[in-house]
Amino acid sequence: MNNDALWDDIVIGAGYSGLSLAALLTRQKRRVCVLETHSLAGGCASYFKRANFHFDVGATTLSGLARGMPISNLLTHLDIELETKKLAVPMIISLNNGVNLKRYADSGKWLEELSKHFPDVDHKTFWDQLNKISSRAWALLGDTWNFPPENLHEAIKLLKPSLIKQADLGVYLLRPLESLLPQAYQSGPLRQLIDEQLLISTQSYADKVPALMGALGLTYPDDMYYPFGGITSLASKLENYIVSKGGKVEYRKKVNSISDSLELKTNDQTFAAKRIISTIPVWNLRSLNPKLEAWVNSMSKVHRDSWSAITMNFAIKSKIPVESLYHQVHLDQPIRHAGSKSLFFSLSKPGDETRAPAGWQTVTVSTHALMNNFSHPQDTEYKRDKEIIAEQIINIFRENVSEFDEIKFQSVGTPHTFERYTGRYQGRVGGIAHSIDFRPWDWPSHETPLDNFYHSGDTAFPGQGIVGVIQGSLNFMQRHHWQREGNQ
Repeated sequence: MNNDALWDDIVIGAGYSGLSLAALLTRQKRRVCVLETHSLAGGCASYFKRANFHFDVGATTLSGLARGMPISNLLTHLDIELETKKLAVPMIISLNNGVNLKRYADSGKWLEELSKHFPDVDHKTFWDQLNKISSRAWALLGDTWNFPPENLHEAIKLLKPSLIKQADLGVYLLRPLESLLPQAYQSGPLRQLIDEQLLISTQSYADKVPALMGALGLTYPDDMYYPFGGITSLASKLENYIVSKGGKVEYRKKVNSISDSLELKTNDQTFAAKRIISTIPVWNLRSLNPKLEAWVNSMSKVHRDSWSAITMNFAIKSKIPVESLYHQVHLDQPIRHAGSKSLFFSLSKPGDETRAPAGWQTVTVSTHALMNNFSHPQDTEYKRDKEIIAEQIINIFRENVSEFDEIKFQSVGTPHTFERYTGRYQGRVGGIAHSIDFRPWDWPSHETPLDNFYHSGDTAFPGQGIVGVIQGSLNFMQRHHWQREGNQ
């Protein structure tokens, strides 16, 4: 048994779900220990270093810092400051017809940009509807911590007048975003614009994603930021907060089993807690306790597949730095073994020497993929596949983003890479896709068959992305602490 006394909470996973939840719990004066398989914090949004270069693992973006949004709420609760720069042009979207769209954060400028390249289309009505849906949805965050309800008491709390007035929003959970598309957006480059933007924000296309989630996904660039020090700068601050409040973050601790009495065994230690909260994917829980196996299997029947990713990292030196930091490039066909017709490029800001030496920029590339498209890492074919992928990505970068004078550290990641370093089942890193085929109440429950063992993270609603999992942590605190203890 570990020499530490019984923990109030053990949190499994040091991604943004686990770190945000652990930080909020330590703020409540609870003794918290975080266990992480990997050697670094951040989970799917972690980092690695090569010489003086700091690479984000995935091409993750940072949003949700506006007042009342999830990350802003978290930072306020913890009294943490984050060095960021709000982006006026969050990304460049290169369509497959040769048009480069500046995705302005300002809705008026975004409509002007669309009209310049696609005249004679009523863009305003469609985007105004999306903005209205998303604004109303964000405004309800504080009142919907118990959605979907897990018992009668929570269901009754959803009947408050302020929510009943907004009940019509529920319709947008039942119909696909495709049903809102005007004629001009139903095919061609504008349809691909919608589909590829939705895929990186909701893991689904317009024909499957609920309109409410789709509206949130399509408008997230309105509130997008560059984080100095990389996307993991927030993870570092959360870890420091946990430790400063008496908590612990333990690395290289792979959880192998959990007993009915909440005795937890890792690869080299045994821990005990009054409560355990897992933030790792639901599929990883199957082998931890016999009571969890049937529960996970029932969830897996509904959620058979989930996305992983192909990634690439490299560093470039150019006479003229690339000032636009985020690019989505739309393709006629996916690159080798990819599942989407786009690549997302994330670059470090010129002059940000926390991430690259002077004159250099780091580049992280990501696209969707499935594990079963790849051969075993020991196979010759696997190595050749990675070489082809690297060549394709570099060519697309040169053609659509920027030329460069020098390049270093070309490294390709696959679903096997994510499985190896994060321990996530089949390297699944996108969470569960939002889909009209399974409603929020079909998602894996926060409660499990094992007493005082809870499930959170990107395979529990609301899931997905840093914003989603942090909102999940805030919801957990409302459900299990703030509503009961009468404080926040």
